[in-house]
Amino acid sequence: MVKTFSQNVMNVFAQHDTTYDEFKNLMFDYVNGEEIVGSDGHVLSKRETNEKIMTVLYSVLGLEKGFSKRDLRRAMRDHGHEFYDVIEEVIDLAVTKGFENSEFFNQFVEYKNIKRGDRQEFWSDKDALLAVTKVSGNHHDVSLQRLPEGSPITVPTSVYMCGVGADIDRLLTGQEDFSRLIDAVAKSYVQKVQGDIYAEVMKADSVPTALKSSGDLVKATFDQLLEDVSAANGNAAVKIFGTRAALAKITALASVDWATDSMKEDVSRFGRLGMYEGATLVEIPQRFAPDVDFGVAQANLARLMDNKKLLIVAGDDKFVKFVDVGETEIYEVTEKGKGSGRIDDIREYTCQREMGIATQIGAYHGLWTLS
Repeated sequence: MVKTFSQNVMNVFAQHDTTYDEFKNLMFDYVNGEEIVGSDGHVLSKRETNEKIMTVLYSVLGLEKGFSKRDLRRAMRDHGHEFYDVIEEVIDLAVTKGFENSEFFNQFVEYKNIKRGDRQEFWSDKDALLAVTKVSGNHHDVSLQRLPEGSPITVPTSVYMCGVGADIDRLLTGQEDFSRLIDAVAKSYVQKVQGDIYAEVMKADSVPTALKSSGDLVKATFDQLLEDVSAANGNAAVKIFGTRAALAKITALASVDWATDSMKEDVSRFGRLGMYEGATLVEIPQRFAPDVDFGVAQANLARLMDNKKLLIVAGDDKFVKFVDVGETEIYEVTEKGKGSGRIDDIREYTCQREMGIATQIGAYHGLWTLS
């Protein structure tokens, strides 16, 4: 589909002797840290590149140097939607790149971008438990269902929102660099989605009784559990998921006398082994609740990831199913002085992007609950 713009935006591109595709590539290359070469052949500095981008964006808004707060308010009122139109697609590119450059995504996530024409459907080739996230605002509910072999999986999508009001104001008043704004939005989405995925992986408690254990880790018992999970899944390789605090308990089971140099390096860098008895260790980053109060005692911190769970998953399939509709939209959601709107000079904007997550865990996975 061809990207369409207002006559005002098209006139701006003509005025600056560029096209939208050229300008979009300039924005994305800058965000991506690529070397930018000017028309005279010299390499542009970050400051020069940022100024080149902002010059075009100011032209879209009809602003000239030395503009006042009132000028900016009027410009956003009259041309804000055109400003959003120009930068939304580069946010799309940055968010997608953030997902695809994630090591966790590459190893464990089957990713479909609907904008590219993929069907919103996955396939289950074995008995599995499917946990589907339903996101509403800052809350997400998880529904769990059992899938028989050979079942299609359709992942429902919800809108993920990211507030960027103050950041856009700082960008337009010259206090924020363009690349930092876009990078911050992309990272916010990637971290939010990864956090939801991690939370769901660790909520997979529907484990067969024979593959559950608890208490302090005992090497012989733990090794037997790993072997049982592997055998239950056709002797497949197993991976152990847990927070850093949980995985550190496994390190205590391993004698450093037989550990390779690379394993010792893993311990020094991550506080745990990268492998244990042939099983890959996958660290689930700890997160706090959004409203956590760091002024209270540490014991009261609301941790979202359970530090006492070690989830054992067999097989090499990408068991996380992620659908990204792939079109970021920016909205101004309040107006100064109206209804419940803001009474200060910071406009409130949200980036909105439609996505869906499902976690397909094999029916025969294991769980060790630490004491």
